[in-house]
Amino acid sequence: MSNRKDSIIPSWNWIARVGNNKITKSSYYWVFFVPFIAKIIEKLPEIPSLELPFSWKIFFFSSLCFGIGTLLYNWKCPDLVKKYESWEKYKKVGLTKGQLLVFFSNWLRNNGVIRTAENDIVTHNEVVKTVYEKFSDNSRPDLLQIKDAWYSAKYMPIQDKLENEAFWYIRSLMYNDKLKYRIIIGTIYAIGFILIGLLIAINTYYVIKAII
Repeated sequence: MSNRKDSIIPSWNWIARVGNNKITKSSYYWVFFVPFIAKIIEKLPEIPSLELPFSWKIFFFSSLCFGIGTLLYNWKCPDLVKKYESWEKYKKVGLTKGQLLVFFSNWLRNNGVIRTAENDIVTHNEVVKTVYEKFSDNSRPDLLQIKDAWYSAKYMPIQDKLENEAFWYIRSLMYNDKLKYRIIIGTIYAIGFILIGLLIAINTYYVIKAII
């Protein structure tokens, strides 16, 4: 049944924007360096009055959240979404519709789940049929008779002029895959952002307090 409440769960497309961010990717380094740097700063005579150790703890745990979230993202996000945020970047590295179909086929073969905006699950064969009708040159109707949708997807005769549209459509099919992991990663990232917000608020408070 449809459940519109699931619309608040971030899609892989949204998660990829966070996971591929350079600052987020650097969180791995901060997880290791923050404790080391904090210990050094604690030993400096001028610093204790600013109560920095508490702020450093928040920074450490926010980095840890982004690090864990990004680790799970790299593990579970569909490759096409994770590696290529746009058609331009996809073409820039020399990939063609052949590789696009391999991404699509492999994802289906690995039990990718297609969900509508209302969270209804669509079967692989239905999706392959839709892609065929929208983007192929209709020269391989036999593909629609094959039970294994992943096999049919791999040999889809996509029209050259529709490569761009096919890329975005196939990529969008992957946005709502792996619901459980999207919930976990989205929650971890949200905690990370909350901690960063708290850190900014605390430091702002101390700066204003020092000025006043």
